[in-house]
Amino acid sequence: MRSRTVRVVTGVAALLLAASSASAEFIGIEVVPVSHPYGFSTWRVYAAFDAVGQDRMVSVAGTPSDPLSIEVIGGTFYQHGSGGDTPPDSFLFATHPELEYDTFVTIGKLADDTATILVGWPGFDSSYLGSTNTAWSVTPDDPQGEPAAGMLVLLGQFSTADGTGISGAFLIQTVSDGVPDTRDYVTFSTESPAIPAVSTYGIVILAALLVGAGVIVLLRRSRRQWAKSAIIVLVASTIMLAGAAAFATGQAGGRDCPADIDGDGDVDMSDLLAVMAAWGSGGGIPEDVNGDGMVDVLDWLDVLGAWGTCP
Repeated sequence: MRSRTVRVVTGVAALLLAASSASAEFIGIEVVPVSHPYGFSTWRVYAAFDAVGQDRMVSVAGTPSDPLSIEVIGGTFYQHGSGGDTPPDSFLFATHPELEYDTFVTIGKLADDTATILVGWPGFDSSYLGSTNTAWSVTPDDPQGEPAAGMLVLLGQFSTADGTGISGAFLIQTVSDGVPDTRDYVTFSTESPAIPAVSTYGIVILAALLVGAGVIVLLRRSRRQWAKSAIIVLVASTIMLAGAAAFATGQAGGRDCPADIDGDGDVDMSDLLAVMAAWGSGGGIPEDVNGDGMVDVLDWLDVLGAWGTCP
């Protein structure tokens, strides 16, 4: 699992760019305004990728460390009476054409979405969608998560009749550059740049940079100062490596394939449904995949991240 900080670039479409995208991977969030004649404003939020066949979208989530927050700036969401929290059925457009621009979340569809799964769902408030224990997802093998034209995957459409824009932050889970369970915390705004969120991964990288600086200082010191400085660098390195190991491995409880809840040798829909069925339960059960004492969105993401045959 990897979590990275991304930056915001604003313009006609607000684009969140990763710090580096030299290889195929998720490269950012694109927010596109949509024109229509119905008297309210609409934006579509996309995940942008750069390699066919190696990248795909899996989940948008809110966790305790990376909360979900999407809100209207200075107003309320437009929510059609015939709509819902996922894309509408296209057959309704003939009688309700404005429904095509309703507010909803999705992975990859503007209408007729049969694949997006909502878990721990709080629902839209009048002007805010937020949670630290929710996700909307497709399974990692579902074609709906594959980038479409322009290497984009739609994550949601958000409309307002009285607001000036939208802003938000959430954790996304992707297959990026062929690597499963890649996680990025992203922020966006249609009006102004956002401050990048600091992830655990970012903290570890910062620690590595500080240790590197310490090594340079160490090499420049006299022999008398060398021993004391070496101890400081050694302690810092140990702390950094321990943090990186804990971040990368989590608390798997010693099981070889903890996400294989039913023990059939594959991580698949049955395991995902098991997490959903045990949602909110305490620890000590197989559904608590990461062993943190609660069955919640983190276990859901871990199952999706380990999808397929167990090693």
